Amino acid sequence: IVAHFPFNGDFNDISSSGIIATNTGANFGPDRNLDPNFSLALNQNQYVSFNSNEVKTDLPLTISVWAKFDSFNESNFIFSSDQVYGNYWGYWFHTTPTTGNVAINYGAGLGGVSSSNRRSFVTNLQLETGVWYHIVAIIRSSNDMSIYVNCNPENGIYSGTGSTSIAYSNSDSRFGSSVG
Repeated sequence: IVAHFPFNGDFNDISSSGIIATNTGANFGPDRNLDPNFSLALNQNQYVSFNSNEVKTDLPLTISVWAKFDSFNESNFIFSSDQVYGNYWGYWFHTTPTTGNVAINYGAGLGGVSSSNRRSFVTNLQLETGVWYHIVAIIRSSNDMSIYVNCNPENGIYSGTGSTSIAYSNSDSRFGSSVG
């Protein structure tokens, strides 16, 4: 385990990495078991950030979260390892605007935000609002990515023709918010 953020009353990692995070407007709320203050409650432009090379790893990588969404009006960024806005660095995990499909992506900082600068996998499954989901995303290589929702592998579509390798800048990693 590279990092483990339980969000159980503080914003810090409990793994051996010991990453200390900074809160920007996030609150705590009830988790899927209705335990108060055991989940991160975010609105747009609220996030928890940190700068640590621990999460900026080579492929393969896996991200596992429990998440519930109130809307899909915009992209709901679950986690981003690096700078996404304007230049695709690192990896990012989010839902798509309006549809609620889950996506995992990565890039090597090759330039602007076009599909020729990233690799992505987007599920066919459209999540519902107000429902807790256990979501696991795995990136093994450019054409070998998986997303599991509640332990079920989801079919999806690959897109992008960016680098087959991943690269990182020195930007912060974030839970929540659009990164930029």
